[in-house]
Amino acid sequence: MPPSEAEPPLEAAPPTEAAPPPESGGDAVPGTILTREEMEAEDDLFAETETEPEPPATDEVHSFEDFSEDATAESFQLQPPGPRPSRPPPVFGPNWLTFGPILGRGAIGLGVSYVRFVIPHLGVGADIEDVVYFGGDVINFFHLTPKVTLMMLPYRRFSPLVQTGIGFAALSAGVGVYARWMAGLGFAMAFNRFSMRIGADVWGLMPDSTFAQRVTCPLVSTPCSLGISPWIAVGRGF
Repeated sequence: MPPSEAEPPLEAAPPTEAAPPPESGGDAVPGTILTREEMEAEDDLFAETETEPEPPATDEVHSFEDFSEDATAESFQLQPPGPRPSRPPPVFGPNWLTFGPILGRGAIGLGVSYVRFVIPHLGVGADIEDVVYFGGDVINFFHLTPKVTLMMLPYRRFSPLVQTGIGFAALSAGVGVYARWMAGLGFAMAFNRFSMRIGADVWGLMPDSTFAQRVTCPLVSTPCSLGISPWIAVGRGF
């Protein structure tokens, strides 16, 4: 075959360009080819950073009924309590002050009584009395007796009462000072702002033997110091 008709020589194919490496998180250098293991590691890294953390699991399971019951209970507790029925205050007041004369055979005096009711039925206070006996030798009898008063019906205008106490008594004319006990029974009446109490006390002095040696016993011989004192007094509560 002549040289002019001969086939032209084949040209060399241009070199193929390498495929660009896949995008990575910045660890791989541009222009480098990653292995399969490196690509899987990067995929796992992206999955961990992009996944939102799950809330901690709890054992409690709530339903719509539970939330509705809680809301109902909370709204019920927030409601203000309704008004409670109140009882009227005691008729004789928390403080009760009375005074009255002391009259008897051969005796005259004045007594003052104060009671503070710690509860409507129970009060604490004291009696102060000064009596002059002039039947024989003139003797001044003064005593201070703390006492406890029990009011049976404090919300009524008429109420029985019981009182008891122990204190001391001082007598003039060299008779001396003695311990004094008393127990009484009576009733109280309320009239608007004022009140009245009527009753009697049984009382005695200790030691009785010493008192009997210095005073002629007017009531009984044994015990010589035993006495009965009726009382009537007016006052008011405040």
